[in-house]
Amino acid sequence: MEEMLDITKSPLTFKYVTLNTTMFLRHNACQNVVLLNTNGKSLYQCMFCDVDVFPEEVTKGPKHDYMEFERLLIETRDILLLDD
Repeated sequence: MEEMLDITKSPLTFKYVTLNTTMFLRHNACQNVVLLNTNGKSLYQCMFCDVDVFPEEVTKGPKHDYMEFERLLIETRDILLLDD
């Protein structure tokens, strides 16, 4: 069974992903949903590749499903360490 994010232990991660998810925009390199980038280096960020992503590197695709959202939460938690 895949790991699920415990929102009570990671409220800042949940808030960050909820506020910054693009839902439909996917990174061309890995096809995962990207987040809006809040550090100003690029417009988007891919948590799965751990890179800044520019508009020409994304494509509109299907909205992320529940499990994709869970994986995005886990990746974001592990990379940004917002709740530590």
